[in-house]
Amino acid sequence: MDPRKVRGPYQTMIEDFPEDPTEFSPEHLNLLLRDGGFAPPNPGAEISAVVSEPLAAESAFLGSLARLHVTWKVNDTGLPDRLVIKVPTQDPGGRQVGEMLNVWFRESEFYFRLAPLITTPVPTCRANFVENNKAVLILDDLHSANPGDQLSGASGEQARAAVEPWHGYTLLFGLSHVPLRSTGSLVLMRRG
Repeated sequence: MDPRKVRGPYQTMIEDFPEDPTEFSPEHLNLLLRDGGFAPPNPGAEISAVVSEPLAAESAFLGSLARLHVTWKVNDTGLPDRLVIKVPTQDPGGRQVGEMLNVWFRESEFYFRLAPLITTPVPTCRANFVENNKAVLILDDLHSANPGDQLSGASGEQARAAVEPWHGYTLLFGLSHVPLRSTGSLVLMRRG
């Protein structure tokens, strides 16, 4: 199902945008932030300059990330000066796995539907676009947070902190045997 039918259309098309997150210009970022895609729009956002640096280059499996240090044309936008941009990996093997598992649509859905319900720190999503097998997320930079290690996994304490907000809930989403999947619906039911 086309997610725009569920969430509403956005105006900015990303098909011709860079695949390397460090190559997004202020003009690209302004279009994305003003529209918002499946995130709330930021109509007054205007970046006059950006400095990008690769982020998690050795550990990101399905995504390519960059930290953006932005200079706003007007300083009272209420938006942070540091953002993170994420696009699908450029690695062919990772790209194939991501497409097979519909990872980028699912991540878009997480930021659109679930992130607002979570009580643990989740970066605010400033732009959220999915178009065919392209995707762009612009998130607040949680620069003081520990990104974890995807190879060694989470500690018991980290795992507990990740699942604790969902204690007592049953989440039915993205499972092929759930009838609501075809409608793009999300069901979050409180148990007991």
